[in-house]
Amino acid sequence: MDEKRVISVHTTHSAKNKPLFKGNFIKTTKYTILTFLPKNLFFQFSRIANFYFLIIVSLLQFPWAPINASAALTPLCIVIGISAIREAIEDYLRYRSDQQINSSTAHCLNNDTNTFEDKRWDQIFVGDVIKVNQDEQSPADVVILATSENDGSAYIDTCNLDGETNLKNRQALNSTSHFENFTKNNFSANIACDLPNNQLDIFRGYIEINNNLNENNINANEINTDVNKIERHSLENKQVLLRGSSLRNTKWIIGAVIYTGHDSKIMMNSSSARTKRSYLERGLNLKLVSIFVLLFVLSILGATLGFLFEKREINTGRHYYFYRTENPRSPIRCFMVLLVSHIIVMNTMIPISLYVTLEVVRVIQAFFTVWDVEMYDSESKSFALVRTTNISDDLGQVEYIFSDKTGTLTQNVMEFMKCSIGGRKFGDGITEVEYAAAKRRGIPCKLPTASLHKGKSHKKNKAFICPEFDQILSNPDNFNNPENYEIKLFLWLLATCHSVIPKVDPTKAHGIDFQASSPDEGALVSAAADFGLVFKKKVNNLLFVDVNGEKKQVELMANLEFSSQRKRSSVVVRSPETGHIILFCKGADDLIYQRLSPESKHLNETRQHMIEFADAGLRTLCCAYKIIEEDYFNDWLERYKAASCSINEREEKIEEVSNEIENNLLLIGATAIEDKLQVGVSDTIESLLRAKMKVWVITGDKRETAINIGYACSLLSGEMKPIILDTNECKDNTTLSVKLNSALIDAIDDTNQNEKCQYALIASGAALDLLLTDEFIERFLSLAIKCQSVICCRVSPLQKALIVEKMRDKTKKLALAIGDGANDVGMILKADVGIGISGKEGRQAVLASDYAISQFRFLKRLLLVHGRLNFYRNVELINYCFYKNMVLTLNQMIFACFSSFSGNTLYDSILYMVFNMIFTCVPPVIYACLDKDVPIESMMAIPELFDFNGKKDVIQSYGRFFINLAIGVYHALVSFFIPFFGLIPFVNDRGYSVSLEDFGTTVYCSVVTITNIKIAFMCVNWTWLHHLSIWLSISIFPIIAIIVQKLDLSPGFSGCGLSLLSTPSFWFSVVGSTICAILPVISIQAIRNSQDTIRNKVLFAEHHFVGQNDEIDSKKYQVSFASLYQNLLANYPDNENQTGYAFSPPCLPKTNEGQ
Repeated sequence: MDEKRVISVHTTHSAKNKPLFKGNFIKTTKYTILTFLPKNLFFQFSRIANFYFLIIVSLLQFPWAPINASAALTPLCIVIGISAIREAIEDYLRYRSDQQINSSTAHCLNNDTNTFEDKRWDQIFVGDVIKVNQDEQSPADVVILATSENDGSAYIDTCNLDGETNLKNRQALNSTSHFENFTKNNFSANIACDLPNNQLDIFRGYIEINNNLNENNINANEINTDVNKIERHSLENKQVLLRGSSLRNTKWIIGAVIYTGHDSKIMMNSSSARTKRSYLERGLNLKLVSIFVLLFVLSILGATLGFLFEKREINTGRHYYFYRTENPRSPIRCFMVLLVSHIIVMNTMIPISLYVTLEVVRVIQAFFTVWDVEMYDSESKSFALVRTTNISDDLGQVEYIFSDKTGTLTQNVMEFMKCSIGGRKFGDGITEVEYAAAKRRGIPCKLPTASLHKGKSHKKNKAFICPEFDQILSNPDNFNNPENYEIKLFLWLLATCHSVIPKVDPTKAHGIDFQASSPDEGALVSAAADFGLVFKKKVNNLLFVDVNGEKKQVELMANLEFSSQRKRSSVVVRSPETGHIILFCKGADDLIYQRLSPESKHLNETRQHMIEFADAGLRTLCCAYKIIEEDYFNDWLERYKAASCSINEREEKIEEVSNEIENNLLLIGATAIEDKLQVGVSDTIESLLRAKMKVWVITGDKRETAINIGYACSLLSGEMKPIILDTNECKDNTTLSVKLNSALIDAIDDTNQNEKCQYALIASGAALDLLLTDEFIERFLSLAIKCQSVICCRVSPLQKALIVEKMRDKTKKLALAIGDGANDVGMILKADVGIGISGKEGRQAVLASDYAISQFRFLKRLLLVHGRLNFYRNVELINYCFYKNMVLTLNQMIFACFSSFSGNTLYDSILYMVFNMIFTCVPPVIYACLDKDVPIESMMAIPELFDFNGKKDVIQSYGRFFINLAIGVYHALVSFFIPFFGLIPFVNDRGYSVSLEDFGTTVYCSVVTITNIKIAFMCVNWTWLHHLSIWLSISIFPIIAIIVQKLDLSPGFSGCGLSLLSTPSFWFSVVGSTICAILPVISIQAIRNSQDTIRNKVLFAEHHFVGQNDEIDSKKYQVSFASLYQNLLANYPDNENQTGYAFSPPCLPKTNEGQ
C-alpha cells in the first residue's frame, strides 16, 4: 500500500486515531522556562564577537589580570541581557497567542449522545466530526461532509492562509451531504489521504462509506475494498476546509478532522522568518578578521618585548616595583602571562557594542520606512511593511531587479477590450499602449469614449466598443446565420468555462459581484454578462445562466481547472439548446494551437489578430471547443474518476486523462483583455535604469505583449538593440547556439567600442527551457549581463525562481525580486531582497517577502532614498565604531612603550566599562538614523546618485575602513603625547606631581572629546538631536568623574575628580589634543569638497537654486536638478525618446542651465 494517512471517522474505533496522530495542541514558542537560559546563551555565544568577549571575561578571572573583570563583564552582560530580554518578550507573546488559540471553542460530535458539544481546540483529534458555524474559524483541517445548503456548497474566506479576500467555494460530496446521517450510529467511514504536507492548494484522497458496516470489523489502518459494501469517492481540495479558514455566507458545515495541530497545512507553512545576512554584514567579517589579526600581532609584539625586558632587566633590582625578584617565573609562563595581559588590555579594539548598535539602528530605519507617508497608498490604506529588518542596507546595493508584470507593473484590473471570433476581429477601442505609441511617433490620436456608442455590448463595459458586434447581439435571430454560430459558442464559453463565484450585490453591474481567483476570469464572465449571458449561480453540477432574460440550466459534467502548469482550463457541459456534450477550452495560444484539429478554420487570421492584440499591449487567450460523443465521454469519465481517486501521482494521472479529451479541438477565436500599467511605473523604471540597475521583467504573457509593455513602461527604448531568443525562430539547439554565440560576440564588441551601446534581451519560456540547461546557461547569462534590460515571456513559476537563482550565483551581485502573486513566491525567496506587492492576487507574495509595498512606484523611493541612505549611513557607522575603539585601544600600546611592555593598563577599569555604554553610544545611532548627505528631493530627481554613493561604496568601503583606522592611529598618538608633554611637568593643587591615574584620565577625556568631535564632522544634515547627543556626550564626562570620586566607586579614580578638573594643564591638554586631531580631518574634508563629484555639484545646485530657504517648491526643485544633471552628464539618453503610459507623470522638460 502506498504511503498515506488512513482515518476512521465517527466509529468506536475513532479513539484509535489518538495515539496514531498528533493532537490539535500547537506550540510556537522557542523556549520553556527551563530551556530559555541555556538555549538563548548558546545562540548568543555562537556569534563570534560575543564568544570573543566571553573568553576575555574568562581571562580576567586570573589574579594577575591588569583590568577588573567587571570592566568587560558589565558591557557583555548588558549586550547579552538586551538580546535575551527581547527574545523573552517575543517568546512570551507567542506563548500568549498559543494559549488563546488552544483555548478557543469548537463544536465536536459526541459519539454517545449524537449531539455537538463544545470542546477546546486542543481537545480535537483526528477522526472527530466537528461543526463550524458561520463566521467561525475551522479548528483543524477537515473534509466537508455536509453543509446547511441543499446543494452541499459552502463559501470560505482563506485570508488568514493566503491573504486572498475573494470567497472560495467548497462542495460536500452528494453521498454525505445529508445532515441526518451524522445523528445516527449507522454512519461510518474511512478516509485515505496524503501524509501531512504544506501544499495549500493540493489535496489528494478518497473516502469509503458504508452506512450498514459493522463497526467491530473496521480496521483503522486498512481500507476495505469490498465493492459490494462500500462506496469510494474521490476527495480533492474543494472538499477541504483548512485550519484558520473562516466560513462565510453559509450557516454551518460538518466535517471530519484529517490534520490537527502541527500537521495542519497552515502550521506546516508557518516557519520562522528566514534568517538573512546583509552583504554589509558579510563584509564586516573581513573587517573583524583584520582587527583580530592586528590585535594578536600587537599582543605578540608587546609580549615579546616585555619578555625580553624582564629577562634582561628584572634581576638588576632597578625595577623592584614589579615584585618579581622574589618569585621568578619560568620563561614560558612569563611569556604567556604577558601575551594574555596584552590581549586583555587591547580587547577593546573589537567594538562590543557594534552588533547591538547596528541592530538598533536597523530597527529604527525600518520604522522610518514604515512611517514614510510618501509610500502610503490611499486606495488600499496601507503603508510600506518591513518584514526583515537586518537587510535594510542591502536596498542600497541592488544591481539586478527581477519583476513580475501582471499586478506588479500593471493594476491587475482587467477589462475586456477586443476579441477575434471565426476569423473576424471585434473591438474598436484604442488601448493606452497604442495611444502612447502613436504619440511617440507624432501621429494624432484620440482615445474614444463609450458614450459615443449606444450598443448593447457597452451598456456596462466601457472598454469594449464595437457597433458591428452590437448589431449582431441586438437580434437573437442573427445567431441562426451560420457565420455567427461561432459567436454563440464564444459567448457560451465565456459564461460557463470558469470557476467564478457569483455573489448578489445590487451596487454591481447586473446586480452580481463576480468573485474570481483570477481577475482575467472575472473580466471574461463580466463580458459575457454584458453581452447578454449572465451567470447567476451554481448548484451542484448545474450552472444557471440568464440569457437575455430567459433562465437556462447548463449541466456541468466535468471541470478541468486552470493551473500554472496546464496554462489552460476546460469544462464539459451539456448544451441546453441542442443536448450535445460540448467541451469548452481556453488557454495560452501556443498550447491551444497544439491541440487543434486539422479541420479547424481561421487559424492564420486568428493568430494575426492575436499578434495585433499583443502589439496593443493586451493579454490574450485562445478559445476552442469540441463536441463529444456520449459513449466516449462516459468511458472517459470513468477513467477520470479513477485518476481523481489516486493519492500518489494524482496530478500526473489527471493530466494524462485530460490530454486525451483536450485534443482535436475546433478553434473559436481569442479574447483580448487590457491591464493598465500602474501609476508611475514608467518613471520608476526609467529612474532605476538611470541608477545603473538592470531590470528584468518576467511574465507569462505573449512575446509581443511583453515587448510593447516594455516600450510603454520605458524598460525598452529606441536606443537599445533588441536580441530575440525564441524557439519559433530557432527551431533546434544548433540554430539557438549559433544565434546565442553571435549575439554574445556582437554585444561584447559593441560595448567595448562604445560604452553607451545598450542591448535588450527578449527570451521566451520555451527558449529558456534550453537556455537554462548546462549546455547554454553560461553563454546565456554572459549575454544577459551585457544587456541593460531583459524580458522573459511565457515563463513558468519554476523558471522565474531558476532565473533569479542562476543570475545571482553567476554575477555575485545583489538581486531583488518583486511580485504580487503566488507564482512569484519562488522568485522572491531566491532573491537577496524579496519585495511583495499587496495586490489583488492575495498576500502569498507579501508573506514570503522581506519588504511589502502596495504600488510598484514606491520601489523608486524605497531604493533611491531609504536603500541609499541606509547603506551610506551603516557603512559609516561600522567604520566609526572600529575607529573610536582603535583610538581608545592604541593608547594602551603606546603606554606599553613607557611601561616596559608589562601589560599594565593606562585607564581605570570603570572607564573601559562606560566608553561604549555612555560616552560614545548615542551620537553614532543619531547619525545613522538621521544624517543625509544630499536632500531627499535630489535623490529622487537624480537617480545616478544611487550608483555614485551606493554600490561603488562596496569597493570603497574597505578603503574607507582602513583610512578610518589610519586616522584612529593618528588620533591615538595625538591624544597620548599632547597630555604627556602638556600635563606631566605640572603639579596639582595639592602640590603633587601628576599620577598615572591623572594622566590616564586626561588621555581618556581627550579620546572621548576627539571621537565625538570626529562624528560631528561626519554629519551633513544637522538636527537638534545631533547637537544634543554630541555635546552632551562630551560634557557628561566631568560630571561622571566627580560622581565616581564622591561615591568612591573606583579606588584608582579617587583623586581624579575635582582636583584634576581644576588643573589648567588638564584643559590645555584636552583642548590642544582635540584641535591637533581635528585639523587633518578638516583638511581631508576640504579636499573631498573640492573634488568634482556629483554629490558636490548637487549640493552646489541646492544652494544655487534654493538658497537658504527651508521651504522648497518640489516641482521647481526637481526641474532645476534635472536641468543641472543634463548639463553634467552628456551620456544620458534624450528624454524626448522616452514614452509615458497609463497615468505616468510626463518626462522632465529639457532646460538650459540657469533657467
